[in-house]
Amino acid sequence: MIIAILLVADIAGFLCRFYFDIHYLNSLVRLFDLDQETNIPSYYSDLSLLASSLLLFFISYSHRGKKDFLPWFGLAVAFAYLSFDEACMFHEMLIGIFHRGLHTSGLFYDAWVIPYGIVLVVGAIVYLPFLARLPRRTMILFVISGIIYVSGAIGVEMFQGKYEEIHGTQKLVYSVTVAIEEFMEMFGVALFIYALLGYISLTPDNLTLTVTDKSIRD
Repeated sequence: MIIAILLVADIAGFLCRFYFDIHYLNSLVRLFDLDQETNIPSYYSDLSLLASSLLLFFISYSHRGKKDFLPWFGLAVAFAYLSFDEACMFHEMLIGIFHRGLHTSGLFYDAWVIPYGIVLVVGAIVYLPFLARLPRRTMILFVISGIIYVSGAIGVEMFQGKYEEIHGTQKLVYSVTVAIEEFMEMFGVALFIYALLGYISLTPDNLTLTVTDKSIRD
């Protein structure tokens, strides 16, 4: 429901901007603009990635000393980095560096997709045995959520970058592609969180987290 509300707010915002030209609402529109940073949608995205990372750290801790500890821990670190990247816009900084160095254009206009895409392909190959060991339901949800997230974050982003290079960002089509991209990213992470919670509930060991007050116990 949060994702749906953010999507509707963004659509209402760019419709106001393109069709009604209501300047006095610009600050409110920016607050829900999916193409902007440091606003409500970006805060939500950062928190959802951080929540994924915390769940993954919890699962990896429960697997300490076991075969799958490192894969779970690696995912936890990866999502912690994605949360940091979302908050600090690190991948945005890479656009200029790779764009100038490699003279990228077209589908690779947003040049950050090159290093991230390479890491993604290598990571997917490395994690194939781990995915195969997961419960079938968890594995399917992992794959589906990953496809949705990556298709938005990299796939739609590439077409969006090509359109931006030719037409700029002040077009309705560009705003629509941004809405599609961000929706896929947010929904992909939400589905991943759902998969993680399902995995915890399905685990034979019945994973639980207990917090105790040492002073009371002593």
